[in-house]
Parts: sequence; C-alpha cells; structure tokens
Amino acid sequence: MSTLQRLRTGLRLDRVDARLPGLRSGLVAATITWSAVVLCVALGWGTSAAGTADFTEAVGFASAAWLLGHGSAVTAGSATISLTPLGLWLGALWVTLRTLERGRDSGPDSGPAQDAVAWGRFSADFIGGYAVAILLAAVLTGLGPARPTIVGLLVALGLPVSALAVELARALVREDDRLPTRLAGIPVWVVRGVEPAARGLGALGVLSAVVLLVALLARWDAVTGLYGAVAPGLVGGLLLTLGQLFFVPNLGVWALAVLAGPGFQVTAGGHIGLDGSHPGLLPMLPVLGLVPPDGEYPGWTKVALALPVIVGLLVGRWADGQWSRLGSWRVKALSAIVAVGLLGVVTCVLAALATGSAGSGRLDAVGPAPVITSAALTGLVALGALLWFAWTGLTTRFATGRG
Repeated sequence: MSTLQRLRTGLRLDRVDARLPGLRSGLVAATITWSAVVLCVALGWGTSAAGTADFTEAVGFASAAWLLGHGSAVTAGSATISLTPLGLWLGALWVTLRTLERGRDSGPDSGPAQDAVAWGRFSADFIGGYAVAILLAAVLTGLGPARPTIVGLLVALGLPVSALAVELARALVREDDRLPTRLAGIPVWVVRGVEPAARGLGALGVLSAVVLLVALLARWDAVTGLYGAVAPGLVGGLLLTLGQLFFVPNLGVWALAVLAGPGFQVTAGGHIGLDGSHPGLLPMLPVLGLVPPDGEYPGWTKVALALPVIVGLLVGRWADGQWSRLGSWRVKALSAIVAVGLLGVVTCVLAALATGSAGSGRLDAVGPAPVITSAALTGLVALGALLWFAWTGLTTRFATGRG
C-alpha cells in the first residue's frame, strides 16, 4: 500500500471515529427507553392470559407503544391511535437529554476549542443514531398487531430534536464556551428570556398538578368505583395504574386547556370547560373518573381564567429580575416577550402531543385544540406579564415624582 493510500485510509477511519460518539449516544438514548417499555410489556405478557402467546408479539406491541410514546401514530386494523402518552414522551426526553449531555462531554471534541462544525456534526450524528433506532423499532412492530405510519416515524424524530433544543437553550444560559461562535451574536435579552420561560412552564405544571389533585379528591369514589368495575386483579391493577400514569400529563394539559378557556373533549360531541361539563359516554378507564360529571357551572367559575394571568405576573417578575434595577425597561420587556413566546411554543407542542385519536368512532378526536389552547393560554400569560410591567412602571414614576 502506498503512502497516499495509507493516508486516505487513515483519514476515513478518523472520520468514522469522530462520528461514533454521536451515533452511539443516539442509539443508547433510544435503546434505554425502548428496553424500559419492553420490560413493562413483558411483565404484563407474563402475568396475563396473553402469556400463552408468542413473546415476539409482545416485543412488536412494545415497539409500537414506544413509537406511540414518541408522537408517532400507529394503526391496528381499521383504528388509528395518535394520542401520545405524554408521560412516556417526557420521560424519554429526559433520558435523551441526559445521554446527549454525557455523550457530548465525553466526545473527542468536548474541549473549549469545539467549533460550529464539531457541535453541528455531533448533533447530526446523534439524530442519525436515534433515527436508526426508530427504524429498527418500526421493523420490530411487524411482530405485533400495530404498525406505525410513515409520517409518524418522521414525527418521532421530534423527540431527539427537542432534546437538542433544550440542550442548546441550557448551554446559552450557562454561557458554555463550547458553543459555536456564530451563536455568540444572539442578543443578551433573548438569552435572558429562557430562564423565565422555563420557570413559567414549571409554574403551569404545578398549577395543572393542583387541579388534578383537587379533581382526584373530589372524584375519588368514581375512580375507585371504576377500578372495582374493571376488576383487574392485583398485578393487572398495578399494570393498569402504570399505564394510566403515562397519560396523567395529558390530563394536566387538558386541565390547562380548561383554565385557559377553550376546554377539551374526550368523546365526539362532548366538551369540558369552565361553563360546564358534557363528557358523553366515557370508556371504563379509572383515570377518566377524574372527568367531571355532566352539568352546567355557574358564571363565577370563569374566575379561574385569572390563574394563568397570575403565572404571567410571575413570568414578568422573573424576566424583570434578570436585569439590574436600573436596567432599561426596553430590554426587560423584550426578555419578557421572549419568555412568553417560548412558553407559547412549548405549550403548543405539548397540547399537540396530548391531543389525538384513541381509536375509532367516539374516540376519534380526544383532547384540546392545540393551536387555540396555546394561543389562549399564551394570551393570558402575556396579559399577566404586561400587568407586571405596567405596575412596575407606575411605581417607578410615582417614586420618581415624589423624589
């Protein structure tokens, strides 16, 4: 072999070695959550009558469930299921983010000298590795009764892309010196809008959790009554509860849809909002016992619209606190606008994931209208942020006038 051939071979191997950390991280992130879903399905398969069937069917079903948890629609017979278990999606996002961070930190370009090429290459390789896992899972669904759609497979890639977006936002806030130099030109007021947005999302999460807790206390008898009617047994009850826990964040998004005004539906023709509850004939799932019974609500219940406004007040306060007391009101307001805008984008994505088909017929469209819900919620939060800056402006003028 000539010296030139050896040099070319060495360069090709270097390129492969450089791409391995990103590809490996993407595959590992996907495999961890896929294995967890297979384990849960295997427990159900081994403790039920389905355990007499071929275990490969359970693997195929688990692969379809894993893809569903990534936002991919799956078809089973004539029914299409596109209602994402948001708990599984959020859990996979967390695992993916942690794996992405560790993979980037241990990569060959993990030092301060990392440039735009290295950062972009690792990100692209990570998505490539994750895409390979998605394709493998799609092939494995052939062992079971459900199949993913082509569009659904593309949507499933949104999870690693979301993890990359979160990592980039956190790196901007931390002023990571490994970021590409082109990102150094992002205005400071944009970067300082990220943290208030994250805290605002946390506040909305706490608000939805409180609403669900109140609903659980008020509807405890209905939930336990449905468990008794289904009679799943000890192991079956544990598995049923685990499966329903994956959809609890969906209920949280539905609760926010009610507080924002538009409300949501579970069955075709039904509607649950601040003006009343008309759920229709619901499936016998214990978690749906949290849905209020049929009835009209008094006008004062619309006071609940003030709750997202209060969150907006907090977002405005947090955006204001990113700057010194003597900072320009303009950059403070711009940071608040960025925070509210990011919050709106994320809530729209979550609402879209928490909405979809849970079968056919009455369950063809379950959840809120994503765009309308996000727009209403963002508008109320923006109103709260505006009220905060109006208040601080008035108090500042009053203090200046007295001085």
